[in-house]
Amino acid sequence: MRQRCASVGVVDVQRLAEYRYRAVREVLGGSAIGEVAARYGISRQSLHSWRRRFEQEGMPGLLDRSRRPRNSPTRLPAEVEAEIYELRRLHPRWGARRISHELSARGLKPAPSRTTSTGCCPATAWSTPRNISIRPSTADGSMRHRYTCGRWT
Repeated sequence: MRQRCASVGVVDVQRLAEYRYRAVREVLGGSAIGEVAARYGISRQSLHSWRRRFEQEGMPGLLDRSRRPRNSPTRLPAEVEAEIYELRRLHPRWGARRISHELSARGLKPAPSRTTSTGCCPATAWSTPRNISIRPSTADGSMRHRYTCGRWT
């Protein structure tokens, strides 16, 4: 498997683990960490962490780890996020303030703030161009939008 590395481009994951393994083996063999780090062009701190992870986990400890956080304590519950999306879908002209108000009126405690209501949805969900009519413009009621602009009409 290959992965992208910021400094050197595409790197083979197995080769990277072997490279780290060689450096760790030198340290475990009695070489000074500073010398090995200088020879491999890495920091002493990185070599210390590789050695510690190798001693605890073996070869899998030398692979790159995900930088994604393990949890997000301030994240909205999925149910609240779904309600915000649903209100936005049913009432496209409502802003974040109105949606927050409606959620608190429904008994949601604590109700998300305006910033939270805006932040959980992508930007496209909040943008309704002012020159697009929300109502259907055709006689049969299809949802084609009519573009109107006061400047050109």
